[in-house]
Amino acid sequence: MLFVTFHETIATIYGYDEQNPTDPAVTNVLTPSTSVQLSELRGMLLANGFLYVVNGGKSTSNILCYSPSSTPYQYTYKSVFTPSLTAVSHPFDCTFQSVNAPAEQLWYVPNQDSNVVTVLTSSLPYSSSQPSIASAYLAALQTALQNANSPIGNDGFLTSTFVPTAIVGAEISQQITVDPLWGGLTPVFSSTDDSSTDDAKKKSKQRSRTQFEEWFATTTCCT
Repeated sequence: MLFVTFHETIATIYGYDEQNPTDPAVTNVLTPSTSVQLSELRGMLLANGFLYVVNGGKSTSNILCYSPSSTPYQYTYKSVFTPSLTAVSHPFDCTFQSVNAPAEQLWYVPNQDSNVVTVLTSSLPYSSSQPSIASAYLAALQTALQNANSPIGNDGFLTSTFVPTAIVGAEISQQITVDPLWGGLTPVFSSTDDSSTDDAKKKSKQRSRTQFEEWFATTTCCT
């Protein structure tokens, strides 16, 4: 079964049987719940016996945890997985790695509006998470900026930042910016776009996700 989310059109997950492509879609993968608002679903992940759903609209920004029901390919709402954090703003995807296995997991979440990758910790049964401590690299970087009397040194990083931003914009809370050469994230603009228009900028927001996936595949995590 292939699960699919939709951008700004259908606030749920559809399931498609890849073995029988002419079969109608399963439109009730997520059992409706009055306890949670779904808006612009993004990435999803089957892990730990749950289905994690990235809920990344403007009106709500979180990751939701769903439990499998007695009906195949149908999941019921269990909990909000992510804590309330400024850094978790318009999230796009999620991944995790086990540390001190199997007791603890580190979860990484790239975000469009804060333009940072957040890191969260989760313990059994992995239905919720907590903010993680700042990485040693970012803590040392902030100290170096402060020692150099940098005007941005006192801004600080958003709580649970793992990969910082390289840009400042209206959607991004006040935070330390880091040059891309030092690991800061920056959007990728197409050379064919007219970046002087708001519409082109919106279309060009290929922000954290691809860069983070490439980085994560080749880097040892250091929180």
